[in-house]
Amino acid sequence: LDEPIADPAAINTYLISKAARDAGVKVLLTGMGADEVFSGYRSHLACLKADYYQKLPLTTRKALECFALRIPQSGKGRNYKYIRWLKSFLRVASLPQRERSMIIANSALTEDAYEAIFINPIKYYDSHYVKKYCALYDGCPDRTYLTKMCYLNTKLYLTDHNMTYSDKAMMAAGVEGRPPLIDHRIVELMFRLGDGFRIKGNTQKYILKKVAEKYLPREIIYRPKAPFSAPMRGWLKTELSEMVNDILSYESLHKRGFYNPEYVQKLIRDNDSGLEDNSQLIWRLMVNEIWFKTFFG
Repeated sequence: LDEPIADPAAINTYLISKAARDAGVKVLLTGMGADEVFSGYRSHLACLKADYYQKLPLTTRKALECFALRIPQSGKGRNYKYIRWLKSFLRVASLPQRERSMIIANSALTEDAYEAIFINPIKYYDSHYVKKYCALYDGCPDRTYLTKMCYLNTKLYLTDHNMTYSDKAMMAAGVEGRPPLIDHRIVELMFRLGDGFRIKGNTQKYILKKVAEKYLPREIIYRPKAPFSAPMRGWLKTELSEMVNDILSYESLHKRGFYNPEYVQKLIRDNDSGLEDNSQLIWRLMVNEIWFKTFFG
């Protein structure tokens, strides 16, 4: 991948592409862009719901958020999906709209986590991603909150992350990926339409699903969302646990001098105990550290 892109979906993409190539298929259509352009991410809906949550008294919200911190997110061999979602929501629900949308999908650390994880960090709002996100968000003040979230995801997450890893993973298998849903005419149309074409009630990607009704059965169109990921949470606690403890050991991180080893060890302990789901962040740190070792020794 040439750069530390911490998304196990690159593995899935490569394996699918390799199977296609082995079967003689050289071109695959992908659904990339649908979630960003049409609003398919749960984080979009959660951020909108948080506006209603913030109408609760501050003392009530603080009590809920403190209580949620103590609830485990997983037990022996089992993950509690809805508790994980609830804790993820409550972690950012009281934040302003801009910071909430930036943090909820794990694209950025919270300000507290940022300052805790790095040794001698630059100021949070001067960090590259946060500075870029805030500038783009603040640059379209006349847009609705949902449109801003879709716009930022399309400008940053889609281009810098999703399209980057998918193109590289597919081409590594000798397959060309074509994403028809980000044809510029479709993107331009969607950003001229109101919020109701993206989300209606709790139905996301509304207009895309209504069009799809002409061609596909309803049970396919309206089935529960299934993220395109890998069993990362299980891997980190089983097959990859030894690798995690080696690459992110106190000694290794202390020698690198980039991440705070005490804080990283706490992240791993809380994740292993099931108190917190830190798998995304641990995976990201591990990928970054492997990249450092590979290219800088």
